[in-house]
Amino acid sequence: MPVDPRSPDRPASETFRFRHHPYLGTDLEVRVGGLDEDEAVALDAVVRAEVERLERIFSVFDENSELRRWARRDLARPGPELLEVLTGALHWQHWSGGRFNPFVGVIGRRWARAESEGVEPTEQELEALAGAIAAPRFAVDAEGRLAVLGDLDGADLNAYAKGWIVDRAIDRAVEACHRPASLDLVVNAGGDLRHVGRHPLVVGIENPHRPYDNEPPLTTIGLRNAAVATSGPARRGFTVGERRHSRIIDPRTGHTVEQIASVSVVAPDAATADVAATALGVGEPTEAPARATVLGLACLLVRSDGEQHANEAWRHLETTQ
Repeated sequence: MPVDPRSPDRPASETFRFRHHPYLGTDLEVRVGGLDEDEAVALDAVVRAEVERLERIFSVFDENSELRRWARRDLARPGPELLEVLTGALHWQHWSGGRFNPFVGVIGRRWARAESEGVEPTEQELEALAGAIAAPRFAVDAEGRLAVLGDLDGADLNAYAKGWIVDRAIDRAVEACHRPASLDLVVNAGGDLRHVGRHPLVVGIENPHRPYDNEPPLTTIGLRNAAVATSGPARRGFTVGERRHSRIIDPRTGHTVEQIASVSVVAPDAATADVAATALGVGEPTEAPARATVLGLACLLVRSDGEQHANEAWRHLETTQ
């Protein structure tokens, strides 16, 4: 989700902007305000170092990552960061009734094969795959001990871990800052964005029906000491034969989600915004704002036909700037 964060109360000359690629499979943007240039450069380095460190833990593409070694059973006991995210993933799988599932990649691989072969999966195949991942494949007890309950192949925590990594990078930068009271900081990893500081941002939400870099935003919101994330298929999808499918998959059925174009969520932290946007983007579109309200989150859902559904918390954030 490309966003356009601006701080309207501060001259642009006082904000230092850094862009890096590739990080977490996307662009990483760091914006530092309220400090001098040397301090900004130093904090950007802190953010990048923490992102790099955590990416080595959670990457599904690196066979030597801690996640991949744990999934292969080459690692008996995950480290504290992986255990924390695994515990959070279990919580969200339970809360969402399976709308979020850390093993949905098992179904995604079948859709990727369908794309290469040009033949859609059968209803029976999808039903079997959804049933195979319905029950959690690991458990964490009250003492933090982890038990493996099934095949761990296909474990993918990205829909939660990316936002979690943004949060940890923010935390490390604030800890390293010598003048935290003056700091305004934005970390944006491919649309998982979090801000800390005194000056609010104006954040543009991409129009999922026109996902172009020069396209005006669908709407804008004011964001301060909070995070925003968007889930949707606007820039990604499966093309099977002549038919394009969303890349968002309902783990409960195995089918791609076609009626929802995007879901944007504002939360206190990026991990919550990230995983909630994923979970709320699966199911009946009209239910998402109410479910977000229960969690105390702001939510905007855009249907494939362009119809919008937002809760009051989102409406309060919308701005004309």
